[in-house]
Amino acid sequence: MVDDKPSMAVIYRPQQSMLQRFRSSKNLAIGIVFVAMMLDLMLITTIDPILPDMLYSIDHHESTKMTWQPLHRDANTTKQYIKRTTDIGTVIAAKPATEMVSNLFVGCIIDRFGHKWPMVIGCLANLVATAGFAFSPSFIWLLACRVIQAIGSSLSVVSGLTMLACLFHDDKERARANGIAFGGLSLGIILGFPFGSTVYQFLGRQAPFLILAAITLIDGALRLLVDVPSETEKHQRSNFKNFMQLLTDPYILIGLGCNFILHIGLGVMCTTSPAWILGNLHADQWNLGVILVASSTLQMIAQYLAGVHATGITSRWLYCMAGLILFGAGMAVYPMCPSKWFVIGPEIVSRIGLGMALAVLSALLAHLVDIRHHSDYGTIYGLYCASYNLGFVVGLVSETLSLSYILKDSVKVQM
Repeated sequence: MVDDKPSMAVIYRPQQSMLQRFRSSKNLAIGIVFVAMMLDLMLITTIDPILPDMLYSIDHHESTKMTWQPLHRDANTTKQYIKRTTDIGTVIAAKPATEMVSNLFVGCIIDRFGHKWPMVIGCLANLVATAGFAFSPSFIWLLACRVIQAIGSSLSVVSGLTMLACLFHDDKERARANGIAFGGLSLGIILGFPFGSTVYQFLGRQAPFLILAAITLIDGALRLLVDVPSETEKHQRSNFKNFMQLLTDPYILIGLGCNFILHIGLGVMCTTSPAWILGNLHADQWNLGVILVASSTLQMIAQYLAGVHATGITSRWLYCMAGLILFGAGMAVYPMCPSKWFVIGPEIVSRIGLGMALAVLSALLAHLVDIRHHSDYGTIYGLYCASYNLGFVVGLVSETLSLSYILKDSVKVQM
C-alpha cells in the first residue's frame, strides 16, 4: 500500500519557508539597523543630560537603587556641576575618540570577513556598557563603560550600514533604505532625552539603563536571527591601496568634510546644553527633555523627507549645503537665548539642518564608491563614522575648555 499521509517534512516546509523569508527579508535588515541606531543614540542621549548629576551622586556616595522619590538639588549643586565640567567633557569625548580610531579598523575587517558577526559582537559590547553605567561606582568605571560603548557602536553602525549597501544595489532604493534606517538616530534622540531625564529623576540611576539593557537583548536576538543571502556576504578584499584611494578622492573628502564640520557643532551643543541650561538657565531635568524632544521630532521629519526626495546626486549636494547653512544659523543664535524656553528656536533650526545633511551624506558616499571605486562599503562607512567622531571630539574638547572658564566666571559674578 502507498501511504497517502504527508510526511512531517512536507507539513513543516511552509512554516520553514515563511521563517526563512522573514530571516532574509530586506525589511528585517532595515529594522535591525534602525533599532541599532536608535539604541546607540538613546544610550548617548540618556547619559549626556544626566551625567552632571550622576557624577554629583558618585561624589556624594548616593544610592544607585531605584526609588519612587524624585531627586531634589539645591543651589549649591550648580557649583558642583561646574567643578566637574572637565570630567563631563572627558566622559562624553571618550566615545567619539575611541570610535574614531576603531572605525578605521572595523571598516576594513567588515570588508574582508563580512558584517553579521561584528553586529552581534557590537550588541554584546553595548549590553555590557549599558549595564555598567547602571552600577558604576566611580568616574573611572564610567569612563571604561564609555570606551566599551564606543567599540560596540563602531561595530554595530558600520556593519549595519554595510549590510544595507550590499542588500540594496539600486541607488534610489539604497537612499530610501538609508533614510529610513537613519530615522533611528532621530527617534533615539527624541526618546532618549525625555526618557533618560524623567526616569532618572523619578526612578533613580539604575532604571533607565536597565530598561535599555532589556531592549538591547531583544535587538541582539534580531541580529542573530537575520540571515543575509550569501551573495551579499561577498565583500571586497580591501587593502591599503584601496583605502588610500578613497582617502584621496576629492569628492569623498568633500562629503567627509561636511560630516566633520556638522559634528564639530554637534559636539559643542552636547557639551554646552545640559550644564548651561541646568546651571545658568535654572531648568529642571524634565525641562531639558521637553526642549530637546521638540527639536529632535522636527529633525526626524526633515531627515525622512530629505532621504525620500533627494534621490539625485545634484539634489543631495544641495540638501547638504542647505543643511549646513541652517545648522550654522541655529548655532549662531544659540548663546543669545535669555531663558530656558527660548532655546527651542535655535535648537529646532540646528536640528532641521543636521537632519537634512545626515539624510543624504551616507547615500551620497555609497554612490560615489559605486561609480568611482570598488564598492568598499565597509571602508567608506568606517571613514564616514570616523569623520563625524573626529568632529565630535574637536567640538567637545574645545567647548569643554572654554565652558569651564565661562561658567566659573559666571559663578564669581553671582557670588
